[in-house]
Amino acid sequence: MDKNFINFFKKNHIATIGFNSSLGVYLFNAFYIFINNNIIFASSTDAFHTKEFRKNLQISGTIFKNTKLISKIEGIQFLANIDDINDKEKMLYSLNYPVGIVKNIKIFKAKIYWAKYTSNNLGFGHKEIFSL
Repeated sequence: MDKNFINFFKKNHIATIGFNSSLGVYLFNAFYIFINNNIIFASSTDAFHTKEFRKNLQISGTIFKNTKLISKIEGIQFLANIDDINDKEKMLYSLNYPVGIVKNIKIFKAKIYWAKYTSNNLGFGHKEIFSL
């Protein structure tokens, strides 16, 4: 993954995540950390979205810089699969967001297999694609 992707993922901390649920397309927001092309995030085990996206482990998401200036638009759209998380990743998430150690919270890893980075800071309409 190119440095522009990595830098943008690392300087932000909230992702909007979408998936197909039994009610149709559904979105939720989550605090995340970025490790080795993976987004690590947590969710309550009781939440509707947690129960639903575990039925279909493919998700999509977006992370963006909040701005009203077209010349400053910057963001990432991504596709990922939920994958097994290891103890080190859980620990790193919990160090950043202590809520990760709460009993009814589960920590997930989204393994990114495709992403598009857009940055008007690098030229109007500048886009880069990452694909495994």
